[in-house]
Amino acid sequence: MFLKKIQRKENGFSLIELMVVLVIIVVLTILVLTGYSESGSRLELEKTVEEFIQSINNTKSRAFGSSADYENEEVVKFDKGIFLETGSKSYILFSDKNETGEYESGEEEEIFEIDERIIISEISVENEGSNSSRSASSLSIIFSVAEKQVFFSEPENTSTITFSLEKDGEIKKKVKIDSFGVSKIIYE
Repeated sequence: MFLKKIQRKENGFSLIELMVVLVIIVVLTILVLTGYSESGSRLELEKTVEEFIQSINNTKSRAFGSSADYENEEVVKFDKGIFLETGSKSYILFSDKNETGEYESGEEEEIFEIDERIIISEISVENEGSNSSRSASSLSIIFSVAEKQVFFSEPENTSTITFSLEKDGEIKKKVKIDSFGVSKIIYE
């Protein structure tokens, strides 16, 4: 007896092989999109911090350059400032028209909106050289036209502003500003 071996021709892929490949593609896609989303948020945080430092430098230039208004032949000088609040998604550039040394409603020159994923999470103030700092709920950074110096609405002479991702408070960037108006990013 001759037994014929039945041979099946296999053309293409089996259903199981196709399912495995599909699962691998889905998992890789999820990983890539998750990483992309997080890196996009980190880049936006970096951009926000850089824009904030640029705002500080521009405000300082406006105050220390020429911020005099001529009115009735008298020179009226207004200090310039930036106002921040913890939990906010914006900060305000203002002219201290009431000469109070801090922001008051109606003194706004420009409002800078922060990306919706980012928040001002913390403001801390300290005296330079001191190891202790304290939190503040808001802060006015004043660039004095007459004295060409920087003052804070708090009695301390250095402040640190923390920007963080709203969803993941662990991802943050800090900006330190001293009494000379020098701002720098603090890397931790």
